[in-house]
Amino acid sequence: MKKISAVCLGALFAALSLAPVSAASAATSDQGISAQETRTTVRNDIPGLPARTAPYPDAPIHSTTPPGAILVGICWSEGGYVEAWGAAHNKWVLADNSAGGLWVWGGGLVGNETGNVNNHC
Repeated sequence: MKKISAVCLGALFAALSLAPVSAASAATSDQGISAQETRTTVRNDIPGLPARTAPYPDAPIHSTTPPGAILVGICWSEGGYVEAWGAAHNKWVLADNSAGGLWVWGGGLVGNETGNVNNHC
């Protein structure tokens, strides 16, 4: 299975497999991501974006990604409906494909309902 490797904003998040990429690294390099993957950013106006074990709001939370973090979106899928932070829909982004996958709700990402991740899972 594929695991995201990324540089964090200042330090690696200890014990988390969902690590954001630094803004400087994202702006200068797409090294390490495939043509099907898309860099996407967690909105700055939210307290943090839960990464869940399935694309549903009641799925267990694996970790929380901080505002402004840059993630690698693998693909998006329909899942559980969420209404929060001025958005309401059922689009979820697969942000880590290890151990069955980690999912973030698209409403917490910058851009469209899928954080501009175009590939459907």
